[in-house]
Amino acid sequence: MTEFARRQVRYLWDGQFPVATAEDTIIAKLEWSKMAGGSSRQLEDVRELMAVGQSLDRDYIKHWVE
Repeated sequence: MTEFARRQVRYLWDGQFPVATAEDTIIAKLEWSKMAGGSSRQLEDVRELMAVGQSLDRDYIKHWVE
């Protein structure tokens, strides 16, 4: 439920779209990887997001991952 409250609105063309934060995307990908037995694709996505996400709320990620 927290993930939906944290969504950000992005504007594209004539519409507005809710988009998950980078932090919530990372958490979801870690969950998907775990369900898929350690999916390397999901883990690679997480590594890439962590590498470019200079302003990530790492405490938030850590809280949900633990």
